[in-house]
Amino acid sequence: MKRSRYEYLCHECDAGHDTLVAHPASREDAVVVSCIKLTDTMVVRTTDGYTRSWDFHDCEDLGRQSS
Repeated sequence: MKRSRYEYLCHECDAGHDTLVAHPASREDAVVVSCIKLTDTMVVRTTDGYTRSWDFHDCEDLGRQSS
């Protein structure tokens, strides 16, 4: 994921909007709970209820359609 998209998703999360991401390495989908910009990390809640911390570089944005 690009930094600009990470920052946008963090802004959306801060505004109370659901933002969905995937972690291809672990094959998990999740909702962003918060962002830790100092470490480029997203705190997420997976679809099975676990809380994880993911580096945004390792994530894919599920809310964005490919053209």
